Formats: sequence, C-alpha cells, structure tokens
Amino acid sequence: MTPYRWVFEQSALDALLSLKSRQAFALVVRVNELAVHPFRSGHIVYRDSRQREVQVWLVDGFEFHYALDHAGREVRIAELRPDSFTLHP
Repeated sequence: MTPYRWVFEQSALDALLSLKSRQAFALVVRVNELAVHPFRSGHIVYRDSRQREVQVWLVDGFEFHYALDHAGREVRIAELRPDSFTLHP
C-alpha cells in the first residue's frame, strides 16, 4: 500500500518547529509511521467542531491529534502538544 500523505495544520507545524531538531526529527519519524499505517487506532477518539473523527496517539511524550482523509489519502495532523494524559514520574 502506498503511504498516505501527511499534512500539518499551522499550529501543529509551529509546535513541531519549536522543538529541538533531534526531537522534531523523531516526531517526523512517528508521523511517517502514521502515513504508512493510517488505520492504526489512536488511544483517544473525539469529534472536532466540524464533526470529523479525531484520534489522539500518545507517543514519545507527545499527543498527536490527527484526522484521516481516506478519499484524499491524507493524515491531517491537527495538533501536536506535550502529553497531558500520561502520568510522568
């Protein structure tokens, strides 16, 4: 299967660009994993204001909020922020 294309909302891109380069690169690797395996289930699912299903994937201390556009074969990264769900020691 051809990987989906990934698209960042501006706020998610700004969050990514504010990180140190090593951390940003590691998160881009994770976004590529989503593009290759778009049917992976997120840890949390909710509906946004446009009633799109948004999944939250908790990984590497961050929350990836993303929606899938199967017709356009896109993973749309809506938000990227530090993980507020997992308890950190």
